[in-house]
Amino acid sequence: MRNESNTITGRTCQMSGNTSSRMHSGDVSRNRRIVVRRQKIALVSVAFIALATIICIFLSGAVRTQAAPSEISCKYYTSIEVQSGDTLWSIASDHITEEYRDMNAYIDEVCSINKISQNEIHAGQYLTIPYYSSIAIAGK
Repeated sequence: MRNESNTITGRTCQMSGNTSSRMHSGDVSRNRRIVVRRQKIALVSVAFIALATIICIFLSGAVRTQAAPSEISCKYYTSIEVQSGDTLWSIASDHITEEYRDMNAYIDEVCSINKISQNEIHAGQYLTIPYYSSIAIAGK
């Protein structure tokens, strides 16, 4: 038996025995094509997964940006003193905010809070009235 040294794609292989056990150049090129094909498939797969991940991150950030307002509106209450000549309509027109659908809805809430009817206010009386104010959200 004799030992022979053969170089295949940069590697040295020791072969023993007769020459029929040597790899033929056709086998080498076929194996090389298989390896290259597998490398290409792996590269394309990694690129696809990376691209899909980037798209998902981008889309989730876009959804969060649209869903989170830069400010919120909070309801508060304040007390006012009824002046001579004031009516619920004049008080409502001074203090109503856009969150109320109309003047009647605002007056109904003022009457409900203070447990009064629409014609029961007098000068010197104190009324609790609602109002809304916007608060900026930090980081927006």
